[in-house]
Amino acid sequence: MGKKSKKLKMMQKKQQEHNAALLKDIPKSMVFRRGRVGEYVSELVMDMRRVMSPYTAKSLQESKRNTLKDFVSVSSPLGVTHFLIFSQTVAGVNLRLVRLPHGPTLSFRVNGYSNIRDIVHMQKKPHSPGSEYAQPPLVVLNNFSAAALAQAAEQAKQEDAEEAAAAEAERLASPTATLIPPSADTLKLTATMFQNMFPPIDVSTLQVKDCRRVVLLQYEPKTSSVLFRHFLISAAPVGLNRGIKKLMKSQIPDLGHLRDISEFVKDEYTRALSDSEAEDAPDAKITLPQAYHGRGNRAANKSAIRLHELGPRMDLQLMKIEEEMDGGKVIYHYRKKRSEAEIEALARKQREAKEEKARRREEQQRNVEKKMKRKRGIAGINDEEDEDEVEGMEADPHNIPNASQVDDIAMGGDDGDDDEGGMEDDADWYRREVGEEPSAGMFDASSNKSNKKKERNFPNKHERRAEELKRKSESGELAARKPQHPQKKKQKTDPTAQTSHKKKGATTSFKNKHGKGRA
Repeated sequence: MGKKSKKLKMMQKKQQEHNAALLKDIPKSMVFRRGRVGEYVSELVMDMRRVMSPYTAKSLQESKRNTLKDFVSVSSPLGVTHFLIFSQTVAGVNLRLVRLPHGPTLSFRVNGYSNIRDIVHMQKKPHSPGSEYAQPPLVVLNNFSAAALAQAAEQAKQEDAEEAAAAEAERLASPTATLIPPSADTLKLTATMFQNMFPPIDVSTLQVKDCRRVVLLQYEPKTSSVLFRHFLISAAPVGLNRGIKKLMKSQIPDLGHLRDISEFVKDEYTRALSDSEAEDAPDAKITLPQAYHGRGNRAANKSAIRLHELGPRMDLQLMKIEEEMDGGKVIYHYRKKRSEAEIEALARKQREAKEEKARRREEQQRNVEKKMKRKRGIAGINDEEDEDEVEGMEADPHNIPNASQVDDIAMGGDDGDDDEGGMEDDADWYRREVGEEPSAGMFDASSNKSNKKKERNFPNKHERRAEELKRKSESGELAARKPQHPQKKKQKTDPTAQTSHKKKGATTSFKNKHGKGRA
């Protein structure tokens, strides 16, 4: 039993490693909006998340405070490779496709769009969403190659003169008449960008049942726009009459007017093909190599492939292509066409701007480091002073001066330690303050001995406080400040006096609200 569980664990580990390796090469995307957008644009963002499923952030919550750098910072750990950014201005709705982390960036103008809700309302038999969003869609690109462009130009030449003139007048009347059409290289870059947004297809390991959706991107040379469509792929067996199809679809037919079910199957009116089968093109009928989703779609059976539109729809107009992520050299612009000299000058200007930005960043970093070193140095000095103070207090807990000692120091008394670190004696203090020699016996040994007992080693902060008080007393600030609170000493002494009277037996008379007194 133990060997079996060990073998099972090894198989599970290999499967997890295989899945991680597959997911590593699969492109992932984020679809979000920037700035203030309308209700329908927000709904379009949610619809595009469904299109990009399952390798997209379905429940992404963007905020007004989030910047593009915030999304870029979280994209690297999650393995996100593409951004689809929707924004709205007065001119219309815009879409930016960004390839992470180094670009390019394609900017589109959304000339028109329809949400999934609009597509559903137009359909007679709308499709209910099922498990088709569990697998990524296929991508079909049309008219993006140089051969397709040449073929379209050849067809335009073969048209009649009147039709060509009408088409040219229509083109000039359109709002995109003055646009510069993209070149073949620009279209190739655009097609590669769209193609790399979805997982690649490996024909050797592809399962037909996983092909449930398809995204169609078609370039229109006349308008220089890209049409975006999203379809559901379904299959239906062909060569069967209506009765058999109803039975295969689990639909209960009305057999009340028949004696046996064989009459329902062999009846002439049920042998006719269905309307939908008659509309199927010959190219749509294929022999399935593998079993497909739906009843009757077995391997080696003939079925018709049908497309059911899911939405959304978009009409995209390519406006600009930038070389880097949201910036850099402009590869294509729909209004401006620069010469080689202008492109070189612009590239040189951008290169100089980058160098200047890097230089300023390095200078700012150096200034920040200098400031931090200065702060750390000041903090180290303060920490050393605090440690000295704590050590002095621990050595002698009675070393803190009281208020009277501080007043004495401020009025010119004992100044604490001198420059040499020793205490001045009384005789030297008398000579400095009075200016005369002390008389004999004024400072005897006993007085010196008693003064030594009064000596205190004050911490640094008290020395600073004493010097400040002394300075204020000499300048008169302390004397001018004393009369500001004349009642403080009186408030402190009055309760003591009342208490002493009460101890001597003194009585106090009180009167109530009726005027009667009591002892």
